[in-house]
Amino acid sequence: MKKKILAVDDESKILQLEKILFTKNGFDVVTASDGNEAVQTALSFNPDLILLDIEMPGKDGYATLAELRSHKELKDIPVIVLSGLRDETYHKISESMGSVEHIDKPFAPDKLLAKVNEILKG
Repeated sequence: MKKKILAVDDESKILQLEKILFTKNGFDVVTASDGNEAVQTALSFNPDLILLDIEMPGKDGYATLAELRSHKELKDIPVIVLSGLRDETYHKISESMGSVEHIDKPFAPDKLLAKVNEILKG
């Protein structure tokens, strides 16, 4: 059975890249363009992993991550933060909020794919 990924980003080009990358590599991918949509999609799609942007209008990625963690059915889903917030402070915040990884944008697609495979096989 295909592993399911929820990609969350307000930039449509990033979502397209993630969808193509992971679909080509055998994953079932759905996307959301903001925090509210992300939580609702996660509840209905039940992803195996979430790729989450931080800087989004409305509910940012950290508020979204906190809400995801507040749902018992979503709290254990691994979340990889993908963000242009490259400072070490943001890496520490992401980790303290329960993300499994904070990857800086722009990211190398092959490295992101390798990290996702590592997390989902682990």
